[in-house]
Amino acid sequence: MKKKILLVLLALSFCLLGKAQTVVNNLEAGSLKTSLPAPLTGVTDLTVTGTIDARDFRTIREDLPNLVKLNLSGTAIVTYTGSEGTALHPIK
Repeated sequence: MKKKILLVLLALSFCLLGKAQTVVNNLEAGSLKTSLPAPLTGVTDLTVTGTIDARDFRTIREDLPNLVKLNLSGTAIVTYTGSEGTALHPIK
């Protein structure tokens, strides 16, 4: 009986840990990838405040495959000029 209770509690804790919200406050544009905890595949619910640009959108698109919920309501989107943005085939 104790083993069953322990297994249920262990399973519940894994479920709760998997649903944790990741919050990044006062982000500087282009630094989302380095501001997130590793592994990035563990990020499922993300809230960001600060400034973001095309490099951050690329991180969201390519590096957060398990992202289910995204809150960008506290962000300002700024212009980015360079080759690290969202273009699939960067301009040369």
